[in-house]
Amino acid sequence: MRKSIVLLSALIMLGGSMGYSQSRSAGFNAFRKKALSNYQDFRERILEHYADFLNGEWHEFEAIMEEESPYTEPKPKTLPVYEAQLDTMVTNTMIPLPEPMNSDKFTSSDILDKAIKGALKKKRFTPSDAEGKSNYERAAMRIPDPDFAFGPFPGQIEAPRPEVAGMSNTDGNKAPTTDSFHFDFYGMDAFIPEVDFTIADIVPSIEDTGKHWQNMAQQKGSIETARQLFGLAQQLGLNGYLTLRLTESYVNQKFRNSDQKARMSAIHYLMSNMGYDIRLAHLGDIFTVMMPFDQNKVFGLVNYTLDGRRYTMIMPEGMETPKTVSFYTCQLPTGELGKTSDLRLTGLNLPMMEKPFEVTKNGITIKGIVNDNIRKLLHRYPQMPTGDFASSWIDKQLRDDIVKQVKAQVEGMSETQAVNTLMSFCHYGFDYSTDQDYHGFEKPYFLEENLIYDKNDCEDRAIFFSYLVWNALGIPCQLLQYPGHESVSTAVDSAIDGFYYDTEGSKYYSSDPTYCGSRIGQIMNRYRNTAPVIDKQYH
Repeated sequence: MRKSIVLLSALIMLGGSMGYSQSRSAGFNAFRKKALSNYQDFRERILEHYADFLNGEWHEFEAIMEEESPYTEPKPKTLPVYEAQLDTMVTNTMIPLPEPMNSDKFTSSDILDKAIKGALKKKRFTPSDAEGKSNYERAAMRIPDPDFAFGPFPGQIEAPRPEVAGMSNTDGNKAPTTDSFHFDFYGMDAFIPEVDFTIADIVPSIEDTGKHWQNMAQQKGSIETARQLFGLAQQLGLNGYLTLRLTESYVNQKFRNSDQKARMSAIHYLMSNMGYDIRLAHLGDIFTVMMPFDQNKVFGLVNYTLDGRRYTMIMPEGMETPKTVSFYTCQLPTGELGKTSDLRLTGLNLPMMEKPFEVTKNGITIKGIVNDNIRKLLHRYPQMPTGDFASSWIDKQLRDDIVKQVKAQVEGMSETQAVNTLMSFCHYGFDYSTDQDYHGFEKPYFLEENLIYDKNDCEDRAIFFSYLVWNALGIPCQLLQYPGHESVSTAVDSAIDGFYYDTEGSKYYSSDPTYCGSRIGQIMNRYRNTAPVIDKQYH
């Protein structure tokens, strides 16, 4: 079995610093100065005049919800079972690799080699930054994001000390509460210092949003509140979307007596002052917000292009997105409007709520502890493309442990034996259910969620299986999208009498972790004449 390549994915995490003191190169300092300049331009052009924009023209737009995830239908209600076929069909159909991700973002483990080379070339960090650091320390030491704001605030700041802001342990041992405001964040107890900051009781209409912005901007506590929330988000490893949900939780509980429009207006103000591009939108009798994400598509939500950027409408927590909307938003100048956000996750640092798991089938056993706090946090996570779920990671230590367990149990097997064994483990180790039947909506899992929920379906198994094929077996593989189905192909080093696709001269054999009883080279009849799309390539 070819040697696995160790991925140091934590090196390419983005966001705020957890407080480290390594020396910086001249290239880094110049780069930091430019980023600070960009942020100051953003403040001068947008934030300091936002009240005028809110008081200016609001235009009406009509939008339709983005198409549902391609896996919603026609998923089978029960697991497809392999049936012997009279002939074995072989194909040499070429399928192109997916478009490369933007290596400047450095946000997912699958582009490690390109990220390291690009970062070293651009002198964004040096190998000494991570020398002698554990995976956890690397995760805590977030490599600065060139596309975000630097400077005293709200830029690249140290996360608050745990006794000042953070999360209480779930075992009841809370951090000091003196001069702190505690609020519930998806069942976890979060807190930041009490700050002298107030918002309006009522914001009746869009004509009042400019005045409300001015009132908040005149309070010193408004900037400090944004700084503390941003620092807490960085401490927890939250991306822009989850930072929005953190800010929403704080505002809704801190100012529970204010009306919905006043609270959403405050959320918009705080997120804007963290450096994010976020628009306030008037939708019927409520306010909501719109954010641009790095992903080309966000399924099941309203997406609309404004001033050359594609924005996704994020409804208030607990509200469903209507399929067709008519909304108003204010006119802003084109150009630098703040930071976009990557929906992929690169490590979460949450309090631990232990949930033991053990999955045993076909000679493979994996067991351990998963953090059950991710259940509520990620339950209604936006539906980005499946390849982005596969490129994300939540708990690197857990993943490393699973990889270690699988490696030990397939030691001595040929590549074909190891893939077939792992594929059978995925066939029968998990109970099957479609997302619609189990959750009531389409929900691709992050890999760790397979160890929390009792059931999964095709894209969940494909994400889980392909990760282990590459990281535990060291075998190149592809995450494949068919109409209504997600599968995998593997580039084993032995010739197989079976179904394969050719990619850049290599044979990738069909290896479906949902097609029960199948082996390498066998494919569902319905997809024998369908060329798939590669969602993710491991090689």
